[in-house]
Amino acid sequence: MTRKYLPRQTLSQWADRENRPSSPSTNPSPIAPTPGGQQRLGRHPLSQAFGDLPRAVREELIAKIRQSGQVREIITLNGQVLLGWDSYDAATELGLPVRLEPFSGTDPWAFVVANSLHQRHWDAGQRAVITVRLYAWQDRGRPEKSVPNTDLSPPEDGSEVAVGRAASSAEMAETARVGVSYVTRAKRVQAFGLGEAVLSGEMSLAEAHRRVKLVTDAGLADGVRSGEVMFDAAHASAKVVADAGLLMRVTSGQIDFDEAHHLALAGETGEVEHVRPQRPTKAELVQRVEELERENRCLADAAARATVAEARAAAAEAEVKRLTESLDRAGLAA
Repeated sequence: MTRKYLPRQTLSQWADRENRPSSPSTNPSPIAPTPGGQQRLGRHPLSQAFGDLPRAVREELIAKIRQSGQVREIITLNGQVLLGWDSYDAATELGLPVRLEPFSGTDPWAFVVANSLHQRHWDAGQRAVITVRLYAWQDRGRPEKSVPNTDLSPPEDGSEVAVGRAASSAEMAETARVGVSYVTRAKRVQAFGLGEAVLSGEMSLAEAHRRVKLVTDAGLADGVRSGEVMFDAAHASAKVVADAGLLMRVTSGQIDFDEAHHLALAGETGEVEHVRPQRPTKAELVQRVEELERENRCLADAAARATVAEARAAAAEAEVKRLTESLDRAGLAA
């Protein structure tokens, strides 16, 4: 199915005109929280793309709901919370009733983008990660405008939902309102499972990307992707090698990673006196040659001065001998 995209400038207009939920006063659906016996709703995959709120932000929301009750609409789709999950989660945790409103539009993907992507607490890196995650769910969730299609549930086999028309990084950047480089990094970070850490505020997108690059440079990416090694373990091992100054030897193929890791650990624990140094660069070799040439010139000058001094000492010694002989002859004559 050919995908239709809403231009960024029409998203807010679309949300206000077509897919805004019903007014709370029209057909609100009071639902008792889980403690009251009602089954707790799940979180819609499009909502999951936003991850969990940072702890400080969530605590502020809980305090606000405790004081004032439900503070925003909670929209549901197919028995799951599409919009307002954090409010729903906080209210049910507090044991407060919530009002649920069913989604009445035709395009939940654009609805979520228009209403949730540009919240104030998301920085540019987090928006990039969210956008990458949203586009991963786009097919089966971005229907033709004339055909309501609200099936965004993941495949039963757990595989990733295929995208009907692959969005370019430029399109994603336009949606997120960030530079293309942010999207490029977000794709790599999300592929290695660090998207949630970025969204929670545990690390920035830049820091997450640095970790991914280190693991990739160390040649451990395939092991992480296949599940043979956890990312955190791979990053810790790569960091040990990098801190020991051996990563360049790994990337250049001089030694494999296992040998480099063994040498790095041995150097840290004192099992060997020194970790084998890296091969010097051309610039370092040139610098060393220049230093040696300067040393040679200094030694040559010192040797020349020593030769002159020896000649002068020999001449002085000869003069002393001559004068001594002259004195001796003068004494005999007297």
